[in-house]
Amino acid sequence: MKIMSVDGGATKTVAALYDSNEDKITSIGISGPSNYFSVTHEESQNNIVSAINSAYPNWKNDDIKFIVGIAGFGDSKKANEIGKSIMDKIFSNKTYILENDGICAYRMAHIFDDGGIFAPGTGSIAIYQHNNKINRLGGWGWFAGDEGSASWIGKRSITIAEEQYDGIIEGSSLIELLESYFHNDFIELINKFETTHPKREIAMLAPYISKLALEGDEASNAVINEAAGYDTKILHVLDNKLVDKPMALIGGTTGSDILVKNVKKYYNSKLKFYHGYDVCTGGLLIAADRTNITIDKNFRDKLVSNMEELINMVNPEDLKKYLGII
Repeated sequence: MKIMSVDGGATKTVAALYDSNEDKITSIGISGPSNYFSVTHEESQNNIVSAINSAYPNWKNDDIKFIVGIAGFGDSKKANEIGKSIMDKIFSNKTYILENDGICAYRMAHIFDDGGIFAPGTGSIAIYQHNNKINRLGGWGWFAGDEGSASWIGKRSITIAEEQYDGIIEGSSLIELLESYFHNDFIELINKFETTHPKREIAMLAPYISKLALEGDEASNAVINEAAGYDTKILHVLDNKLVDKPMALIGGTTGSDILVKNVKKYYNSKLKFYHGYDVCTGGLLIAADRTNITIDKNFRDKLVSNMEELINMVNPEDLKKYLGII
């Protein structure tokens, strides 16, 4: 049996193929964003197909069970209709499971046990399960929410860069980073941001902010420290709701060594960390369970290990372009 799991977000799309005969993830594919509230429906569809093709070009002619976890699905009736419409076009006469990517992230972390996760990826959301009931915190979107996420880190760095430009705080590190990254004059950039609101582009700044922070830049370190502070605040809220239950931090921002270090400093309880691309394994666990494959934490750990091995084989330029790994 083959199961294909697709994780679609506002920055990237990752597909992973599990083959029960080999009892492992045999291949993966990555492409651009497929959150259909961040890109056009056509781009969402194209990026999902691209990731699937990269993972397994013969998918249309093979008997594969599909599960797609995508940001936005489950948020409203309209969101569900759009999601199903896109998937129907992709899979045609094939069956598929459609889930919110946050649910897939939760299943990866805790399978079907009670617990909590905070997922600061491109955006951010907390999900917890209490007495087998799923609940959520945050996830309000990047205009007023998504604290601690990559897009929030990017936005916050722009605010501080403006304060550097106005002389409110010392330094020019973030001004220089923005001009170098976007190949444009700072004033022109700010005018552009005010009209275009390029969420993905701004989110992709986060790894560079983290790199500056590691190099000792005070302004960047303040941004990363603030993000880590919000992460831990949410984790403590979850602790209050779920006494002595396991917690996990999941998302692209966990690739920041300095952010993880600060989270560990502020949050002393045992905490698991997962990369954003690992979320594909949550989809595999959901689909495997529905096809009577026995799943447990050992099976989960094996899938996550498979993902890490395969990610290390991806072209570094693609990792940088799609996953923000620099």
